[in-house]
Amino acid sequence: MTPQKKIVLLFIILEIIFSGILVYNTKTDSEICAPGFDCLEVQNSQYSYFLGIKLSTLGLVSFTALLIIYLLSLKYKHIERLYLASVILGTTGAIYFLYIQAFILKAFCSTCVTIDLLMIIIFIFALYDLKTSKHR
Repeated sequence: MTPQKKIVLLFIILEIIFSGILVYNTKTDSEICAPGFDCLEVQNSQYSYFLGIKLSTLGLVSFTALLIIYLLSLKYKHIERLYLASVILGTTGAIYFLYIQAFILKAFCSTCVTIDLLMIIIFIFALYDLKTSKHR
């Protein structure tokens, strides 16, 4: 496994960990938040649900699925498109959630922002990998 692929694997695992923190926060009514952020405001807003499912739970499930898809894509070439589609979907969501925090809620959750930025970085790595694999 190349160093780049190890970094992507690490970032996906971090996504799972941070999503797990958000689920823990929700289940225990606790708050793990960097100073200067309004995590509870974001996590308890009307935008913290999608189709009646708490986004933290959806994120934990989605990032676990992304990890499985990524590991399979390393072994099976035909899974790479599914991995890329998953990353594109996740990045679209990340950009949307950053938009919601910045322009609608005007409040930020440090853990949420970290998750969103990690997803965007994974997307950049996926694009780079796609570009370099076409030249091999």
